[in-house]
Amino acid sequence: MTLLWTLLACEITWLGINRQDDSNPSGGDDTQTTWDSGEWSGTWDSAQLPIELVELSAPCKDQGPIYALHPRSEQELWVGCGGGAGLHHSVDGGESFTEELPGADLYVFDIQEGGGGTLLACGHAYAGDLEGSLLLRRSEEGDWRSLLAYGDNREDDDLAYISNCGQVGVSGSRLMVFSNTIGDMTTSTDGGSSWTAAERYWGEANLDEGGYSAHQVLQLAVVDGDFYGSGSVIAEPPRFFMPSDHAQAQWFNLASEVVSPTVTGEAWALATPDGGASWILGGRDQDEGAAASGFLFGGAPGAWRRIPVGPEIDIVRDIAFNDDGSLGVAVGDRYPPTAKGGFVLISEDGGRSWQALDAGLPANLQRVSVHGSTFWVGGEDLLVRGSW
Repeated sequence: MTLLWTLLACEITWLGINRQDDSNPSGGDDTQTTWDSGEWSGTWDSAQLPIELVELSAPCKDQGPIYALHPRSEQELWVGCGGGAGLHHSVDGGESFTEELPGADLYVFDIQEGGGGTLLACGHAYAGDLEGSLLLRRSEEGDWRSLLAYGDNREDDDLAYISNCGQVGVSGSRLMVFSNTIGDMTTSTDGGSSWTAAERYWGEANLDEGGYSAHQVLQLAVVDGDFYGSGSVIAEPPRFFMPSDHAQAQWFNLASEVVSPTVTGEAWALATPDGGASWILGGRDQDEGAAASGFLFGGAPGAWRRIPVGPEIDIVRDIAFNDDGSLGVAVGDRYPPTAKGGFVLISEDGGRSWQALDAGLPANLQRVSVHGSTFWVGGEDLLVRGSW
């Protein structure tokens, strides 16, 4: 039976505060209270947000967490699962689902529009007619075919030696795929008909003699045809990736910038509220160890500012905004997760300030997606729909 909560966001005193720290890698003054898109805001006029949450039947069941959420409207929703639980489609806002490609033992980590009404499912199929496929394309008519599979690119240019497809980005006929387990990347310039061999040294630093960089991209975004990302490696500061302006750079070479030299750990979450003028990144400071150490940074290259997130936020796994950027949601786990469960943060000012819902959700919240005034949160055997 559907469980319905009507929740009021707790008033939190840490919204919009600017503190002296070393979060600006360019050495600027961290007491500055502006970023490119405008001034930091304080608390909102109302400290209470009436948010209606409905618990839905999670299509992944207990086989694995929800790793991908892709709404095409407030009624059509695609869900990708871990644990081989596959890909699921809803036309009633998540009330019910049909399974696509049953029997494929399919892991899905990302779902994106493929252009022309097509859909891309990024992951790895371990069984069935599409066994070995890393990237699948669904036609407008509903037929699926493999665009990229695991194997030796020297033998066939629709193969690549990457363990799985973790992130996919599309810009016209250009496609970019990152592995989910290491920083390997493969690209296509012909809509997925052929692919380059897997490349680990795509970073701008490798274009200079003696230069070196190898990082993981954990979230990939495409804005105005250009590719952006967030990530790093667990023992280094979080990084933001952006198009390179190096003289030898090709379209797939990405420059990177340290978001904060005082934080160690990957930036798992990335979203833009304003078409790439500014960005919000989230993750966990691994140096903090056994303590709540989640972080949010906002701004743009050279002007990152840390956004306070409260004392219990431990890892920010995903961030999403609606089309105009006015409404944002961030999800992840509190610390300790077994006792305090997951969190849902809400922003109504383009990500400059956030409030936490007292939602009582379990830990291992993985994904959030927003469409209009509706959002969906996915985790371990959990799918929740929220609305403003």
